[in-house]
Amino acid sequence: MIKINNLELSCSAFILIHEKQAEIETVVDNWPIKISFEFAETQHTSTSISWTAADDNHAHIQLVNWQKMQTSSMAKPALLGTTNTSNRNIYITLCGQAIGNVYRLDIQLLLGAANA
Repeated sequence: MIKINNLELSCSAFILIHEKQAEIETVVDNWPIKISFEFAETQHTSTSISWTAADDNHAHIQLVNWQKMQTSSMAKPALLGTTNTSNRNIYITLCGQAIGNVYRLDIQLLLGAANA
């Protein structure tokens, strides 16, 4: 088991996205989850990230202006949700890189301690 600042590393992967959106499925703490990624562009140069829960085990993440930057990343892990299996918080951290029309995302899903 690998711990990063008291968070347990559950999943670490990189994916290549050839479209403006992609969907991944994985299992975190014996709980299947789905994460949808969508790249969006605006006239501004600043990057941002937002996410919403589509349903109980499905999150939708929008990455704004990440394709305008050669590399972008989150400043720190963000709370994505809580598992239904052991009531542990799930955190996500992302690094992204645009290479032409291909986007590389490095993803880490981390687990916190069980909630009281």
